[in-house]
Amino acid sequence: MEYSSAWQDMFDHISVQPPNMCRKRRSVARLTTAGLQVIGIGICSEAVSQFYPEYVVVNELEDLMREGYGKVSQQLRRARTG
Repeated sequence: MEYSSAWQDMFDHISVQPPNMCRKRRSVARLTTAGLQVIGIGICSEAVSQFYPEYVVVNELEDLMREGYGKVSQQLRRARTG
């Protein structure tokens, strides 16, 4: 969904996130509260950090497998050790 600059100015002025951003955060919060481990992968973007407590940013496509696998492995080790 696109927001006009007037809408964006309004959101910035009243310090409220656009509805789709709030919805994403709530969705991730519900999943983690339910006990799921959620990992965000940002491709050439740090924006993923706004939505996911655990995330990785990949700037080169050829690094996707290594970086993604590394983050998943880290989470699995953390879950196993409690």
